[in-house]
Amino acid sequence: MMLKQIYMFDMDGTLLDLAYDDFVWNVKVPEYYVSTHSCSDNDIHHLMHQYHQQYKHTLSWYSTQFWSKKLQLDVVEIHRQHAKHIATRPYCTELLTELTQQGHECWLVTNADIKTLNLKLEKTQIGHYFKHIISSEDIGYAKEDAQFWHTLHTHLPFCIKSSVFIDDTAAVLQQAEQFGLKHLWSITQPSSTRTITATHHYPMLDQLTDLLKFLPKPLKEHDEKSH
Repeated sequence: MMLKQIYMFDMDGTLLDLAYDDFVWNVKVPEYYVSTHSCSDNDIHHLMHQYHQQYKHTLSWYSTQFWSKKLQLDVVEIHRQHAKHIATRPYCTELLTELTQQGHECWLVTNADIKTLNLKLEKTQIGHYFKHIISSEDIGYAKEDAQFWHTLHTHLPFCIKSSVFIDDTAAVLQQAEQFGLKHLWSITQPSSTRTITATHHYPMLDQLTDLLKFLPKPLKEHDEKSH
């Protein structure tokens, strides 16, 4: 008998290649902005730097509705036009298949807003692997906010001691750790177009299936009886 666990996965940069978001936000959105507002590349990059300083790690940062209003662009439509670039990271489905076949629960816990979440699930077809799919838009707080984890745990109680959480963002992992999660993992290369991430104090996964080496071991007979 296996000890069952909950595995919570971030989406962008963890299960999906962050190269898509880099392309949309760093290339296409500036292009559309320059074209629409007749300004220079320097203007939009300066503006986005200002917004980065102001809104990074907030719920607004992840909201296509917020950015559409701020930039006076249809950001969701830009995402749709380039959705062909959405892709899973290597061995994503292999890991999710193995975990579900062994009876573990997989949850998707993402900062992506509802519209981009649905677009990415439609493109990748990975939604069926998850018992719960949680967007920070539903929770009302970004994952970098302490209230995210308290609110999630209130709505969907889970064992804080045994649950596993995988995310590519240090600030998110730090907040999860402060909440009490013990089994935390990060990703060495969230985007296929960027270099490998510098190691921090969370264990790093190179390939997603490396996590399989750390699955719970089968309970011995006397342990099983004690449960």
